[in-house]
Amino acid sequence: MFWNNIFKKVINKTIGTWDYQWTYAVWKNNGLSILPNKNMIANIGFNNNGTHTSGVDILGLSNMKTFSIEKIINHSAIAVNTKADKYTLDHYFNPSKLFYIYKKIIFFKRQFWINRMKLFKK
Repeated sequence: MFWNNIFKKVINKTIGTWDYQWTYAVWKNNGLSILPNKNMIANIGFNNNGTHTSGVDILGLSNMKTFSIEKIINHSAIAVNTKADKYTLDHYFNPSKLFYIYKKIIFFKRQFWINRMKLFKK
């Protein structure tokens, strides 16, 4: 259900990101993607100039610690890690209703304080 709703939004152009199109292309072509166990990306676009952000980082993604590749291992075989896939699905793409409510509360709490700070700047 989650992915059907996302892909409908992409088709209707009500969502403007690249990653959902990438996911669809990988699945359609029976491809695989690598998801490292440690974060390797610095998200620098969390400000008022960002395409999809407004300076409010409700999930703490803008200050995540980054890691380097420690050792490159050339595997002789490539296989799907179903345990890792299930973890990713359960924790990132199928959050529980309580987690959803928690995110909304944090978002509105931060919005409240941001708006309040704007009043003091005037």
